[in-house]
Amino acid sequence: MKLKWLKSKYIQLPEVLRIFIVISIMMMVFGYCMHLIEPETFDSFVHVLWWETMTFTTIGYGDIVPKSKLGQICSILIIYLATGFVTYFYMRLAKHIMLSQFKDHYGKAIFKGDQHMIIVGWNERTKKIIESYRSQHGWKNPIVLVDHTLKESQLDDTYFIKGKPYEDETMMHANIKEAKQIIITADPNALEQDADIHTIMTLLTVKGLNPKIYAIAEILTSSQMDNAKRAGADQIIQTSELTTKAIVNSLNIPDH
Repeated sequence: MKLKWLKSKYIQLPEVLRIFIVISIMMMVFGYCMHLIEPETFDSFVHVLWWETMTFTTIGYGDIVPKSKLGQICSILIIYLATGFVTYFYMRLAKHIMLSQFKDHYGKAIFKGDQHMIIVGWNERTKKIIESYRSQHGWKNPIVLVDHTLKESQLDDTYFIKGKPYEDETMMHANIKEAKQIIITADPNALEQDADIHTIMTLLTVKGLNPKIYAIAEILTSSQMDNAKRAGADQIIQTSELTTKAIVNSLNIPDH
C-alpha cells in the first residue's frame, strides 16, 4: 500500500524532478557497489561522489579510476546507463527553462507572488503609471500587467498575463487573491460607454475574487460613476472630467 502511494506521488512530480531522483538513486547504488568492490580506491563519500559525477557526465578527469576488472565492468555499465539519463535530464531541463521563459514572455504563465499591484490594460498611461510607481516605490513590490490585446510582454520589469480581465481564469493567473491593489484603466480602443462597462465587469470579477483588494478604476462617462461605486471601486478617476478641466484652464490663459 505504501509502495503504491509512493508511486502515485512520484508520477505527480515534474518530469525533470523525476529524472533527477532516478539519477540520484543510481548514484547511491553504483557508488555503494564501487565502495564494496574497491574500498581502497573509493575510500570516502567525497571520492565516490567525485568519480561518479565525472563518469556520469562523461568528463572523466582520470584522477580516480577503478583498478580491478570487476570495477571496470561496473564502470562500463554506469557509462551506458547513467550518461543517457544525465543527457536526457539536461535536455529536459533546458526545454523546461525555455518553455518557462516563453510562457512568461507571451503571458501564458501563472504569477505566484503576493502583495503585488495589478494594472489592467496596456496604453501610454499604463506605461507612465509603471514608470512613476517604480520611481516612487522602487522594486519592492512586483507589478502584473493584464491585457488581452498584447501579443507579448512590453516591459522587462513587469509580469504579463494575457487574457480578458473580467474572466475569473485570467485574474486567477494574476494571483488576484494575493494582490494588494489593482488599477483598471479604460480601453482606449473602445467606445466610452463600452469601455466603462468592461471596467465595471472587471471590478465585479476582481471584488468577487478578492473583496479586500484596493481597486482604482478609470471611468470615462459620468453616467457610470455610481455603477462603478456599486461594483466596489475604492477610488474612481474620471479621465474625461480631468481632460475637460485642463482644456478649460488652457482657454483662460491670456494672450501675449
